[in-house]
Amino acid sequence: FWITKNGYKLIAKLLLLSDISTPLLFSVVRHVHHVVASFPKRVGLDLLNDGLRDQQLLLQREEEEKSHEQQQQVVADATTVLIATLAWCIKSSPAFPGKDRINDRRSDVALEILRILFALGGDNASSANNNNRTNNPHFDLMTQMGILLGDILHLPNANVATYEVKVASVSLLMDTPINYGYYLLANDCIRTILDVLELQVSSVVLERDVSGTKSSSFGGDSKVSGSKDDAAALTPILIVLIKYGTANPEILRQMKERIFPKEECDELYQKAIDDLPLSSSSSVSSSSIQRGGGGGAKNMSPIDNPSKRTLRYKVIKLMTWSESNIKRLSAELMWILCNSDPTEFILRTGFGNAVHMLGMRGFVNIPEGNSSGGVGIATTAEEMLQQ
Repeated sequence: FWITKNGYKLIAKLLLLSDISTPLLFSVVRHVHHVVASFPKRVGLDLLNDGLRDQQLLLQREEEEKSHEQQQQVVADATTVLIATLAWCIKSSPAFPGKDRINDRRSDVALEILRILFALGGDNASSANNNNRTNNPHFDLMTQMGILLGDILHLPNANVATYEVKVASVSLLMDTPINYGYYLLANDCIRTILDVLELQVSSVVLERDVSGTKSSSFGGDSKVSGSKDDAAALTPILIVLIKYGTANPEILRQMKERIFPKEECDELYQKAIDDLPLSSSSSVSSSSIQRGGGGGAKNMSPIDNPSKRTLRYKVIKLMTWSESNIKRLSAELMWILCNSDPTEFILRTGFGNAVHMLGMRGFVNIPEGNSSGGVGIATTAEEMLQQ
Protein backbone atom coordinates (compact mmCIF):
# COMPACT_ATOMS: atom_id res chain seq x y z
CA PHE A 1 0.00 0.00 0.00
CA TRP A 2 2.76 2.46 0.99
CA ILE A 3 4.33 2.39 -2.47
CA THR A 4 1.03 3.09 -4.25
CA LYS A 5 -0.24 6.55 -5.17
CA ASN A 6 -2.66 6.55 -2.25
CA GLY A 7 0.17 5.44 0.04
CA TYR A 8 2.28 8.45 -0.95
CA LYS A 9 -0.66 10.75 -0.33
CA LEU A 10 -1.19 9.34 3.16
CA ILE A 11 2.51 9.57 4.03
CA ALA A 12 2.56 13.17 2.81
CA LYS A 13 -0.54 14.03 4.84
CA LEU A 14 0.91 12.51 8.01
CA LEU A 15 4.27 14.25 7.51
CA LEU A 16 2.54 17.61 7.38
CA LEU A 17 0.46 17.12 10.54
CA SER A 18 1.42 19.60 13.26
CA ASP A 19 -0.05 17.63 16.18
CA ILE A 20 1.26 14.15 15.35
CA SER A 21 2.65 12.06 18.22
CA THR A 22 6.35 11.18 18.09
CA PRO A 23 5.75 7.39 18.01
CA LEU A 24 3.45 7.84 14.98
CA LEU A 25 5.90 10.30 13.41
CA PHE A 26 8.67 7.73 13.83
CA SER A 27 6.53 5.14 12.04
CA VAL A 28 5.83 7.57 9.18
CA VAL A 29 9.52 8.44 8.80
CA ARG A 30 10.37 4.74 8.69
CA HIS A 31 7.92 4.39 5.80
CA VAL A 32 9.59 7.35 4.06
CA HIS A 33 12.92 5.54 4.36
CA HIS A 34 11.31 2.45 2.84
CA VAL A 35 9.92 4.51 -0.05
CA VAL A 36 13.31 6.11 -0.74
CA ALA A 37 15.10 2.76 -0.59
CA SER A 38 12.54 0.86 -2.68
CA PHE A 39 13.24 2.67 -5.94
CA PRO A 40 16.44 3.32 -7.90
CA LYS A 41 17.91 6.81 -8.06
CA ARG A 42 15.43 9.43 -6.86
CA VAL A 43 12.22 7.86 -8.18
CA GLY A 44 10.78 7.20 -4.71
CA LEU A 45 11.68 10.71 -3.58
CA ASP A 46 10.05 12.26 -6.66
CA LEU A 47 6.84 10.31 -6.05
CA LEU A 48 6.82 11.44 -2.43
CA ASN A 49 7.41 15.03 -3.52
CA ASP A 50 4.38 14.78 -5.79
CA GLY A 51 2.27 13.64 -2.84
CA LEU A 52 3.59 16.46 -0.65
CA ARG A 53 2.91 19.07 -3.31
CA ASP A 54 -0.67 17.91 -3.83
CA GLN A 55 -1.31 17.79 -0.08
CA GLN A 56 0.16 21.26 0.55
CA LEU A 57 -1.83 22.80 -2.29
CA LEU A 58 -4.98 21.15 -0.93
CA LEU A 59 -4.31 22.59 2.53
CA GLN A 60 -3.67 26.04 1.07
CA ARG A 61 -6.95 25.95 -0.86
CA GLU A 62 -8.80 24.95 2.30
CA GLU A 63 -7.17 27.84 4.16
CA GLU A 64 -8.12 30.28 1.39
CA GLU A 65 -11.75 29.14 1.55
CA LYS A 66 -11.80 29.76 5.30
CA SER A 67 -10.13 33.16 5.21
CA HIS A 68 -11.53 34.23 1.82
CA GLU A 69 -8.05 35.52 0.98
CA GLN A 70 -5.75 34.26 -1.73
CA GLN A 71 -2.41 33.06 -0.34
CA GLN A 72 0.99 32.78 -1.93
CA GLN A 73 1.70 29.22 -2.91
CA VAL A 74 4.77 27.94 -1.08
CA VAL A 75 5.45 24.24 -1.51
CA ALA A 76 8.18 22.43 0.42
CA ASP A 77 9.72 19.26 -1.00
CA ALA A 78 10.38 16.09 0.97
CA THR A 79 13.97 16.92 1.96
CA THR A 80 12.92 20.33 3.26
CA VAL A 81 10.12 18.74 5.30
CA LEU A 82 12.50 16.10 6.65
CA ILE A 83 15.15 18.67 7.61
CA ALA A 84 12.50 20.82 9.34
CA THR A 85 11.33 17.73 11.22
CA LEU A 86 14.91 16.92 12.19
CA ALA A 87 15.39 20.49 13.45
CA TRP A 88 12.24 20.14 15.55
CA CYS A 89 13.53 16.88 17.04
CA ILE A 90 16.84 18.44 18.07
CA LYS A 91 15.63 21.86 19.24
CA SER A 92 12.19 21.28 20.73
CA SER A 93 11.42 20.99 24.45
CA PRO A 94 12.16 19.13 26.63
CA ALA A 95 15.89 19.09 25.88
CA PHE A 96 16.87 16.43 23.34
CA PRO A 97 16.68 13.44 23.58
CA GLY A 98 14.23 13.54 26.50
CA LYS A 99 13.99 11.16 29.45
CA ASP A 100 10.98 9.07 28.38
CA ARG A 101 12.32 6.79 25.62
CA ILE A 102 8.97 4.95 25.33
CA ASN A 103 6.81 7.95 24.47
CA ASP A 104 9.42 10.49 23.40
CA ARG A 105 10.82 8.98 20.20
CA ARG A 106 12.54 12.13 18.92
CA SER A 107 15.97 10.47 18.94
CA ASP A 108 14.60 7.58 16.85
CA VAL A 109 12.96 10.01 14.42
CA ALA A 110 16.18 12.05 14.14
CA LEU A 111 18.29 8.95 13.52
CA GLU A 112 15.92 7.69 10.83
CA ILE A 113 15.87 11.07 9.07
CA LEU A 114 19.68 11.24 9.05
CA ARG A 115 19.76 7.77 7.47
CA ILE A 116 17.27 8.89 4.81
CA LEU A 117 19.33 11.98 4.02
CA PHE A 118 22.46 9.85 3.78
CA ALA A 119 20.68 7.51 1.35
CA LEU A 120 19.60 10.50 -0.73
CA GLY A 121 23.12 11.90 -0.69
CA GLY A 122 24.49 8.70 -2.18
CA ASP A 123 22.86 9.57 -5.49
CA ASN A 124 24.99 12.69 -5.66
CA ALA A 125 28.17 11.39 -4.04
CA SER A 126 30.26 12.03 -7.15
CA SER A 127 29.42 15.73 -6.99
CA ALA A 128 29.65 16.16 -3.23
CA ASN A 129 32.89 18.11 -3.41
CA ASN A 130 31.53 20.44 -6.08
CA ASN A 131 30.72 23.82 -4.53
CA ASN A 132 28.85 25.04 -7.61
CA ARG A 133 25.11 25.20 -6.92
CA THR A 134 24.22 24.87 -10.61
CA ASN A 135 26.14 21.66 -11.19
CA ASN A 136 25.55 19.98 -7.85
CA PRO A 137 21.99 19.00 -6.86
CA HIS A 138 23.32 17.95 -3.44
CA PHE A 139 24.46 21.53 -2.71
CA ASP A 140 21.04 22.79 -1.61
CA LEU A 141 20.47 19.81 0.70
CA MET A 142 23.77 20.28 2.50
CA THR A 143 23.29 24.06 2.67
CA GLN A 144 20.02 23.50 4.53
CA MET A 145 21.69 20.93 6.77
CA GLY A 146 24.87 22.93 7.48
CA ILE A 147 23.91 24.76 10.67
CA LEU A 148 21.83 21.87 11.96
CA LEU A 149 24.75 19.44 11.58
CA GLY A 150 26.88 21.79 13.66
CA ASP A 151 24.23 21.78 16.40
CA ILE A 152 24.08 17.98 16.36
CA LEU A 153 27.87 17.65 16.59
CA HIS A 154 27.79 19.68 19.80
CA LEU A 155 25.29 17.39 21.52
CA PRO A 156 26.75 15.62 24.59
CA ASN A 157 28.14 12.08 24.27
CA ALA A 158 26.89 10.82 27.63
CA ASN A 159 23.56 9.52 26.30
CA VAL A 160 23.60 6.57 23.90
CA ALA A 161 20.63 7.87 21.88
CA THR A 162 22.30 11.26 21.41
CA TYR A 163 25.61 9.65 20.50
CA GLU A 164 24.01 7.48 17.80
CA VAL A 165 22.52 10.62 16.24
CA LYS A 166 25.96 12.28 16.29
CA VAL A 167 27.57 9.27 14.59
CA ALA A 168 24.88 9.31 11.88
CA SER A 169 25.50 13.03 11.31
CA VAL A 170 29.22 12.34 10.78
CA SER A 171 28.28 10.01 7.92
CA LEU A 172 26.49 12.95 6.25
CA LEU A 173 29.70 14.97 6.40
CA MET A 174 31.17 12.67 3.75
CA ASP A 175 28.86 14.40 1.24
CA THR A 176 29.38 18.01 2.35
CA PRO A 177 31.12 20.53 0.06
CA ILE A 178 34.79 21.10 0.89
CA ASN A 179 34.20 24.69 1.95
CA TYR A 180 31.94 23.46 4.75
CA GLY A 181 35.20 22.89 6.59
CA TYR A 182 35.35 26.63 7.33
CA TYR A 183 32.01 26.38 9.14
CA LEU A 184 33.25 23.38 11.10
CA LEU A 185 36.33 25.35 12.15
CA ALA A 186 34.43 28.51 13.08
CA ASN A 187 32.04 26.55 15.29
CA ASP A 188 34.57 24.30 17.06
CA CYS A 189 33.22 21.19 15.36
CA ILE A 190 36.60 19.59 14.58
CA ARG A 191 37.10 18.98 18.30
CA THR A 192 33.70 17.28 18.60
CA ILE A 193 34.37 15.12 15.52
CA LEU A 194 37.68 14.03 17.06
CA ASP A 195 35.78 13.19 20.26
CA VAL A 196 33.56 10.88 18.22
CA LEU A 197 36.65 9.36 16.56
CA GLU A 198 38.16 8.57 19.96
CA LEU A 199 34.96 6.90 21.20
CA GLN A 200 34.54 4.91 17.99
CA VAL A 201 38.16 3.80 17.87
CA SER A 202 38.15 2.92 21.57
CA SER A 203 35.05 0.80 21.06
CA VAL A 204 36.67 -1.14 18.21
CA VAL A 205 40.26 -1.44 19.48
CA LEU A 206 40.04 -1.72 23.25
CA GLU A 207 36.61 -3.12 24.05
CA ARG A 208 36.63 -6.31 22.00
CA ASP A 209 37.48 -9.58 23.70
CA VAL A 210 38.53 -12.90 22.23
CA SER A 211 34.98 -14.25 22.26
CA GLY A 212 33.87 -11.75 19.64
CA THR A 213 31.84 -9.65 22.05
CA LYS A 214 32.15 -5.89 22.01
CA SER A 215 31.26 -3.87 25.09
CA SER A 216 29.27 -0.74 24.40
CA SER A 217 30.84 2.57 25.41
CA PHE A 218 27.65 3.14 27.37
CA GLY A 219 27.44 -0.24 29.08
CA GLY A 220 26.17 -3.66 28.04
CA ASP A 221 27.47 -6.10 25.44
CA SER A 222 26.52 -6.62 21.85
CA LYS A 223 27.44 -9.43 19.51
CA VAL A 224 29.51 -8.36 16.55
CA SER A 225 30.59 -10.19 13.45
CA GLY A 226 34.02 -8.60 13.35
CA SER A 227 35.48 -6.74 10.42
CA LYS A 228 32.18 -5.72 8.82
CA ASP A 229 30.98 -4.01 12.00
CA ASP A 230 34.37 -2.38 12.50
CA ALA A 231 34.28 -0.93 9.00
CA ALA A 232 30.75 0.40 9.46
CA ALA A 233 31.78 2.11 12.69
CA LEU A 234 35.03 3.68 11.51
CA THR A 235 34.97 4.18 7.74
CA PRO A 236 32.76 7.33 7.66
CA ILE A 237 34.67 9.30 10.29
CA LEU A 238 38.07 8.35 8.86
CA ILE A 239 36.94 9.49 5.41
CA VAL A 240 35.64 12.78 6.83
CA LEU A 241 38.89 13.56 8.67
CA ILE A 242 41.04 12.69 5.65
CA LYS A 243 38.81 14.78 3.39
CA TYR A 244 38.90 17.93 5.50
CA GLY A 245 42.45 17.45 6.79
CA THR A 246 43.74 17.25 3.22
CA ALA A 247 41.79 20.33 2.11
CA ASN A 248 42.29 22.65 5.09
CA PRO A 249 45.68 23.26 6.80
CA GLU A 250 44.08 24.60 10.01
CA ILE A 251 41.89 21.50 10.34
CA LEU A 252 45.00 19.37 9.78
CA ARG A 253 46.83 21.31 12.52
CA GLN A 254 44.01 20.73 15.01
CA MET A 255 43.90 17.04 14.14
CA LYS A 256 47.65 16.69 14.59
CA GLU A 257 47.61 18.48 17.95
CA ARG A 258 44.93 16.08 19.15
CA ILE A 259 46.53 12.87 17.87
CA PHE A 260 50.17 13.93 18.40
CA PRO A 261 49.94 16.26 21.42
CA LYS A 262 53.12 18.33 21.81
CA GLU A 263 53.63 17.55 25.47
CA GLU A 264 53.73 13.80 24.71
CA CYS A 265 55.32 13.58 21.28
CA ASP A 266 57.51 16.50 20.29
CA GLU A 267 60.51 16.03 22.58
CA LEU A 268 61.17 12.42 21.59
CA TYR A 269 60.30 13.08 17.95
CA GLN A 270 62.68 16.03 17.73
CA LYS A 271 65.45 14.02 19.40
CA ALA A 272 64.93 11.23 16.85
CA ILE A 273 65.10 13.75 14.02
CA ASP A 274 68.29 15.26 15.47
CA ASP A 275 69.87 11.80 15.67
CA LEU A 276 69.28 11.13 11.98
CA PRO A 277 72.13 11.77 9.53
CA LEU A 278 71.81 15.32 8.21
CA SER A 279 71.48 14.23 4.59
CA SER A 280 68.82 11.68 5.51
CA SER A 281 66.57 14.06 7.41
CA SER A 282 66.60 16.68 4.67
CA SER A 283 65.64 14.47 1.75
CA VAL A 284 64.18 11.00 1.48
CA SER A 285 64.12 8.68 -1.50
CA SER A 286 62.52 5.30 -1.93
CA SER A 287 65.94 3.66 -2.13
CA SER A 288 67.04 5.19 1.18
CA ILE A 289 63.95 3.79 2.88
CA GLN A 290 64.64 0.36 1.43
CA ARG A 291 68.22 0.53 2.73
CA GLY A 292 67.71 2.28 6.05
CA GLY A 293 64.05 3.08 6.57
CA GLY A 294 62.81 6.65 6.30
CA GLY A 295 66.24 7.99 5.37
CA GLY A 296 67.76 6.53 8.54
CA ALA A 297 64.78 5.93 10.83
CA LYS A 298 65.12 2.36 12.12
CA ASN A 299 62.33 2.13 14.68
CA MET A 300 60.02 -0.84 14.22
CA SER A 301 57.53 0.74 16.68
CA PRO A 302 56.59 4.40 17.30
CA ILE A 303 59.55 6.26 18.81
CA ASP A 304 57.78 7.15 22.03
CA ASN A 305 55.80 3.92 22.55
CA PRO A 306 52.45 5.68 23.21
CA SER A 307 50.23 4.54 26.05
CA LYS A 308 47.30 2.31 25.16
CA ARG A 309 45.03 5.02 26.55
CA THR A 310 46.01 7.53 23.85
CA LEU A 311 44.13 8.16 20.63
CA ARG A 312 47.29 7.80 18.54
CA TYR A 313 47.98 4.32 19.93
CA LYS A 314 44.50 3.26 18.88
CA VAL A 315 44.75 4.77 15.40
CA ILE A 316 48.21 3.23 14.89
CA LYS A 317 46.72 -0.11 15.97
CA LEU A 318 44.20 0.18 13.14
CA MET A 319 47.03 0.45 10.58
CA THR A 320 47.51 -3.32 10.83
CA TRP A 321 43.80 -4.16 11.21
CA SER A 322 42.41 -7.20 9.42
CA GLU A 323 39.73 -5.20 7.58
CA SER A 324 41.37 -3.70 4.50
CA ASN A 325 39.41 -0.42 4.37
CA ILE A 326 40.15 0.39 8.00
CA LYS A 327 43.83 -0.44 7.53
CA ARG A 328 44.12 1.75 4.44
CA LEU A 329 42.10 4.69 5.80
CA SER A 330 43.81 4.80 9.19
CA ALA A 331 47.21 4.68 7.48
CA GLU A 332 46.08 7.43 5.09
CA LEU A 333 45.02 9.56 8.06
CA MET A 334 48.41 9.14 9.75
CA TRP A 335 50.15 9.83 6.44
CA ILE A 336 48.54 13.24 6.01
CA LEU A 337 49.13 14.02 9.71
CA CYS A 338 52.83 13.37 9.02
CA ASN A 339 52.72 15.83 6.09
CA SER A 340 53.25 12.95 3.61
CA ASP A 341 56.83 12.71 4.91
CA PRO A 342 57.99 9.05 5.05
CA THR A 343 60.64 9.80 7.68
CA GLU A 344 58.13 11.38 10.06
CA PHE A 345 55.63 8.65 9.20
CA ILE A 346 58.03 5.88 10.24
CA LEU A 347 59.20 7.70 13.37
CA ARG A 348 55.67 8.40 14.59
CA THR A 349 54.07 5.06 13.66
CA GLY A 350 56.93 2.55 13.41
CA PHE A 351 58.17 0.81 10.29
CA GLY A 352 56.18 -2.32 11.08
CA ASN A 353 52.95 -0.32 11.03
CA ALA A 354 54.02 1.99 8.21
CA VAL A 355 55.24 -0.56 5.69
CA HIS A 356 51.86 -1.16 4.03
CA MET A 357 51.31 2.54 3.27
CA LEU A 358 54.95 2.98 2.27
CA GLY A 359 54.47 0.18 -0.21
CA MET A 360 51.33 1.81 -1.61
CA ARG A 361 53.25 5.09 -1.96
CA GLY A 362 56.14 3.40 -3.76
CA PHE A 363 58.73 3.76 -0.98
CA VAL A 364 58.96 0.02 -0.20
CA ASN A 365 58.88 -2.86 -2.66
CA ILE A 366 56.35 -5.42 -1.44
CA PRO A 367 56.63 -8.84 -3.14
CA GLU A 368 53.67 -9.80 -5.30
CA GLY A 369 51.04 -11.85 -3.49
CA ASN A 370 52.25 -10.58 -0.13
CA SER A 371 50.76 -7.10 0.02
CA SER A 372 48.96 -7.72 3.31
CA GLY A 373 52.10 -8.66 5.22
CA GLY A 374 54.13 -11.78 5.81
CA VAL A 375 57.60 -13.15 5.12
CA GLY A 376 58.46 -10.74 2.33
CA ILE A 377 57.73 -7.66 4.41
CA ALA A 378 59.39 -9.08 7.54
CA THR A 379 62.56 -9.78 5.56
CA THR A 380 62.57 -6.23 4.25
CA ALA A 381 62.29 -4.92 7.80
CA GLU A 382 65.13 -7.15 8.99
CA GLU A 383 67.34 -6.01 6.13
CA MET A 384 66.50 -2.41 7.03
CA LEU A 385 67.67 -2.91 10.63
CA GLN A 386 70.93 -4.53 9.54
CA GLN A 387 72.06 -1.44 7.61
